[in-house]
Amino acid sequence: MSEHNVILLRENEDGSAVYQFDFTREELDALTRLGIMTALMAGVENAQKYHPDYVEEKKKKKKTKAA
Repeated sequence: MSEHNVILLRENEDGSAVYQFDFTREELDALTRLGIMTALMAGVENAQKYHPDYVEEKKKKKKTKAA
């Protein structure tokens, strides 16, 4: 198991901060893949509302709940 280092580089006046994370190449690759997959999944989920079938399904569900 590898050791991880997190170093605080700078604290900003607005309360944010800049950190440095030390990862192995494999860990960095895994985090990158996870980030890309998460972004793609969020994009697909968000894009559903623009698909005509999704709009129709939403209307049907509203009618069912109202009845």
